[in-house]
Amino acid sequence: MTQRFEIPGRLMGRNSQEYAARSHWSKAYEAKESEQERVGWAIAQAGVRPVDGPVEIGFNFIEGGKLRDEDNVIGGATKVVLDQLKRQLIIPDDNPRVVRNLFFRFAFNAPNPHVEVELMPYSEEGRWVYYPPVQGLE
Repeated sequence: MTQRFEIPGRLMGRNSQEYAARSHWSKAYEAKESEQERVGWAIAQAGVRPVDGPVEIGFNFIEGGKLRDEDNVIGGATKVVLDQLKRQLIIPDDNPRVVRNLFFRFAFNAPNPHVEVELMPYSEEGRWVYYPPVQGLE
């Protein structure tokens, strides 16, 4: 059974996390805790249930007008979301035995930035991944 939840707003990118860590160790901790709290509320609000077995997780980043590097967005958001899924016991661990695949999509210049996350049961047959064209870069 596929489960979905939506996190309002943009999540902190990897560069922002590193800048916070360089300023003071407690700033990085506070920033990560704040982001994880937002993710936790989104998970609870959507009623996401613990999963049995391995999963694939899809991320759909709906970004606002400012273009951020995809690798920085993925690096920061993936860490926060996986850690919170583990903290709330939705997944037993965030290692490759449990989280088998991660998928990422982006859309830019959206009026309502948010992150959509999908948890899908892992299929032993695997799956062909289709990467749609990036939207909003016209």
